[in-house]
Amino acid sequence: MKRGGGRRYYRPEDVALLRRIRGLLYDDGYTIKGVQKLFKQNGGQIPEPNAAGAPVEAQATDGGTGAETEAQPAGLSPRQRGELKALLGELEDLRDVLRGSTK
Repeated sequence: MKRGGGRRYYRPEDVALLRRIRGLLYDDGYTIKGVQKLFKQNGGQIPEPNAAGAPVEAQATDGGTGAETEAQPAGLSPRQRGELKALLGELEDLRDVLRGSTK
């Protein structure tokens, strides 16, 4: 909702939803597409985490191909994600070196 001067005001439930989405994206490792699937599958609601801290699993068909995909995170800790990013950087550097030597 907008008020005078163009300022936006958000309901507490809107702020809670945004925080939940942010948690799924940054803490739980979901992609934007994965969060969108969760949102659609649960009638416009984001499920609360279960006792293990992970969101309730949801199933969705994969673009009409008949293959089932799960809208769940990769299950990596922030430390593991950091290690993978570092490894990816090293691999990209090696690729660049190899491409430079073949020119």
